[in-house]
Amino acid sequence: MDRAYGARVVQVEPKFAEDAPLGYPTDGSSTGGQLATVPKAPWYNAVTEEIRNAIVGGGVKPE
Repeated sequence: MDRAYGARVVQVEPKFAEDAPLGYPTDGSSTGGQLATVPKAPWYNAVTEEIRNAIVGGGVKPE
């Protein structure tokens, strides 16, 4: 599979906002007032591209 997501896709690569917070994800805390981390499109895209780059770098053509 090569960048096949199903529905509601765009043709422009999503970018992280200039002011995107840095840090580590959290599950949140129902008693501590910490909300869980919510990944957005740029994160999913970055992870997918890293996996795809490893596949292509290994000489395999994504299908």
